[in-house]
Amino acid sequence: GITVNLQLIDALGNDKRFELHYYGNLELVEKEITEFISKKNINNVYLHGPYDPKDRYDFASRTDIIHNIYEPDGNTENAMGNKFYDGIIFYLPQLCLEGSLMGKICKEKKIGLNCNIRDEKLADKIYDYYHSIEWKDFEKNCDEILNDIKKEIQIGRKKIQGICEIK
Repeated sequence: GITVNLQLIDALGNDKRFELHYYGNLELVEKEITEFISKKNINNVYLHGPYDPKDRYDFASRTDIIHNIYEPDGNTENAMGNKFYDGIIFYLPQLCLEGSLMGKICKEKKIGLNCNIRDEKLADKIYDYYHSIEWKDFEKNCDEILNDIKKEIQIGRKKIQGICEIK
């Protein structure tokens, strides 16, 4: 949702330690974000618009941390977004909403930071978190999650084949 984006922009806006880059179909939020950053004179937010999925590799190579925070609206707290999987595949830490399923997994598996979007010290917490990452451990944690996901997919395929098998 737009509110969570504006809160993150407000927390990190004009902080020289950060740049915020938004990729994707921004039709619904671009006007509000543009007005917000203009009104607050924020100059470290960049809107890039739609992209081809094959460009994900290029984006990943230029990304330090993934913004994976969604509006707590009762529908997204248990969702698993594509960005979560991109984070573990490309070894990118991610920011997730405190109390969400992705946030819980990020905290337990040590692959991201659980964020309270209203925290006045959010910028410092993100910066400190990023600079405290032990990268070998982080990459190992991502590999373990990816292996668990692959096992779940194999189990699911076997069950579906068993159900669909014609005798």
